[in-house]
Amino acid sequence: MSGIRDLLVRLKRLVRPSGDGVGERMVKGGMWVGALNVIDRLLQITLLIVVGRVLGPEALGLLGIALLAVSALRQFSNLGLSSSLIYNKDENVDDMLNTAWALQIGRGVLLAGILLLAAPFIGETIFSEPAAVPLLQVIGLSQVFVGLRNPATVYFQKDLEFDKQFVYTLSGSVVQFVFAIWYAYTYETVWALVLAYVISDFIRMVVSYLMHDYRPSFEFDLDHAKEITNYGKWITATSILYFLYNEGDDVVVGALVSTTALGFYRYAYQLSNAPATEVTHVISSVTFPAYSKLQDNVRQLRDAYFHTLQVTTFLSFPMSMGIIAVTPAFIAAFLGEQWMPMVLTMQILAIYGLMRSMMATMGPVFKATGRPDLIAKFSFLRVLMLAVLVPGSILYGQELVMALFGVELQGIELVSLAIVAVQIFPMMPIDVYYLVRIVETSYGRVARDVAFPLAASVFMFAVVVAVGAWIDAYLPVLGVFVVQIVVGAVSYGVAALVLDRGFGWGLEKNFRSVVAAVNG
Repeated sequence: MSGIRDLLVRLKRLVRPSGDGVGERMVKGGMWVGALNVIDRLLQITLLIVVGRVLGPEALGLLGIALLAVSALRQFSNLGLSSSLIYNKDENVDDMLNTAWALQIGRGVLLAGILLLAAPFIGETIFSEPAAVPLLQVIGLSQVFVGLRNPATVYFQKDLEFDKQFVYTLSGSVVQFVFAIWYAYTYETVWALVLAYVISDFIRMVVSYLMHDYRPSFEFDLDHAKEITNYGKWITATSILYFLYNEGDDVVVGALVSTTALGFYRYAYQLSNAPATEVTHVISSVTFPAYSKLQDNVRQLRDAYFHTLQVTTFLSFPMSMGIIAVTPAFIAAFLGEQWMPMVLTMQILAIYGLMRSMMATMGPVFKATGRPDLIAKFSFLRVLMLAVLVPGSILYGQELVMALFGVELQGIELVSLAIVAVQIFPMMPIDVYYLVRIVETSYGRVARDVAFPLAASVFMFAVVVAVGAWIDAYLPVLGVFVVQIVVGAVSYGVAALVLDRGFGWGLEKNFRSVVAAVNG
């Protein structure tokens, strides 16, 4: 018993974010956020696969309309409360929490009211789907629960205590997963996902008060509100623009093509961008508060950034390239023939996800150095370009592609190509330009850290595609998928080892520093 007790104590010390060093807390926090996102993403993907087979693309398109409306209202009213409190140099921000709580409650009630009243216009007029109206009205309740959460949960990120964030976030995800699958199989209706979404936010609200002993009261300080919103105004602008460029394409697809096409497109995006989405969330959750503590030390900030870039691209690049390689087998094996029309769309969007995971490393640097305005300005440029290219690709893109290449593409495939094109130019060069200036580095250093994982991932992709074509005639589609996954993991590992030992990638040194940080 004594030995077991000692082992548990040591394990707790290893994984709990503690100590004074930012690096140690950042690494351990990253372990918790990474574990949270792996588990949460596995739950979400499993849920998408199971419910997708039961309900089909059209039902998922209806859910997409409801989620689009919720996302639009949330992003347009994002006050940047948490980001403002995290950026604040004071370790204790208790005196500002009551004001933040009042603001978030008011926002939540307002959003629920807007959805209740605007649901007929959104469902019937914009998307021509009357069946979406009650879904919109009910899903708005989730925003009330979000507003009522304990505002002190901001300390989970501000203090890099991501073990608490793990429990808090995953509590709602597990309940959502179990309830949605049970309800979908029992009643075979899209209400399974809508009700599960609302219940998950209610559970997180309850857990927020169990996880932190701070108890807010109804107070409002105008000076504190101004201080919070002064920084948060750029977060608000960025959130609005984020919705327009990240989900505006969904609105266009749903309005100009069909609800079924929207179901295909949203599923393709969620599955293809799963690695980028989770990497992005881990990066912003851990590095923003960590970088904020290093904002006055450029050398330490630069070192921390390149450690992050190397680990991020090492993980996300092969996952994105792997998705491109295994998409046909994956969809055939797990979703069925009814989902096959989204294969090419999913592959194109996986390229977008690869670039997105790299660019996600830069946003926290801009925010932590007091330049959230850069993110808003870049997003505005992206919105302007997509506002022209996305609807234009649906209305006129087919004729252009047919004339140039003699290939016929679906509307959702053309939209995907437009999004990738904007990401390649001008967005990526602009982000890199400002990053180089802020952390005082060189373009060559950035290119070097990206070139290694890209080369290894391309090699892996070629091997996986070749093996899949070879064994396709001998194995069922599920067997092909499994073999491709194994071959991909092995070939990427071999390529990474060769590049690290033979060409100085620097992976081993980086991971040794991570292990040292975990050990304190």
